[in-house]
Amino acid sequence: MFSMGTGQRSPALSRVVFFLPMEGCSQRCAYCNQHSITGHVDRLNVDAVKERIRSLRSKTEVCFFGGSFLRLDHDRLETMIDAFRSAPPGSRLRFSTHPEDLDDSFLRRISSIPLGAVELGIPSLDRQVLRSVGRLDQTRPILSLLEKLAREGIPVVVQLMQGLPGQSLAGNLNDLEQIARIKGPQVWGLRLYPCLVLEGTELAALWRQGRYTPSPLDQAVRDASELSIRAKTLGFDVVRVGLHDAPTLRQDCIAGPYHPAFGELVLAETTAKLLHKTRPQGPWTLWRRHLSTMTGHGRRGLCRLAEFSGLPENIVWDRLRLFP
Repeated sequence: MFSMGTGQRSPALSRVVFFLPMEGCSQRCAYCNQHSITGHVDRLNVDAVKERIRSLRSKTEVCFFGGSFLRLDHDRLETMIDAFRSAPPGSRLRFSTHPEDLDDSFLRRISSIPLGAVELGIPSLDRQVLRSVGRLDQTRPILSLLEKLAREGIPVVVQLMQGLPGQSLAGNLNDLEQIARIKGPQVWGLRLYPCLVLEGTELAALWRQGRYTPSPLDQAVRDASELSIRAKTLGFDVVRVGLHDAPTLRQDCIAGPYHPAFGELVLAETTAKLLHKTRPQGPWTLWRRHLSTMTGHGRRGLCRLAEFSGLPENIVWDRLRLFP
């Protein structure tokens, strides 16, 4: 029977998320506008963070996203970490930061902090792609730092992008392979984001000048599906595919493969591929609760399974076996 499992995860905790839009970022990447992505514009109020964490009544994963957590100024970072320490016993800290911030002094410091995960924004490991989006050539130091995290057994979530200037599916797959070799048998998380052209970014200017062409939606979905399948075989837990939809994102996205349910489109594509792989002509067994994956969003899953199998869509439908 086809299963939609996505790998082993640590026991689920309730989660409280604080956004630090672009705080601590020493540079602005050509594609990035965290105000649009997160829907948060104002600087995070420290007192509000303290109050919210102190109000928690059960163990919780406390998350800081949208910026480079470890690059906050010293006093602000200390205050955030102290606020986390007031969370109920069993709580964990999760944050996004720049890979180069994970030096030995930090690793010593976090030895006493229960971590949910360190989330690392690594748009690409290709030198040319990094340069094209305003990131320095950081491939070698990033790989060295990932090796250090793997040795220490620190939980990691890698945030990769697809469709950046000069980026290809082959390049994305190569990035996954490199990171997989480093993590070994450990299960690391993966977030996969398609490159969108957001107002107020350097990429928007390049697009208007005709110097950047984003991926069409259908191609982005197919590529993301290939990457998701490969990631799972390499031992990644695919945490998310696509950006979380927000009114500001819809408003500020001027080009690129935007869809409010991008992840669901990818799931439909992936389900169809894997069903076809298990039995090219069917019949196919599917959990009943996953039927909407095949029938939603213009019946994409059914249409793609029909394309893969070479069968009419009505025959594909007849050959689906729902369980239970």
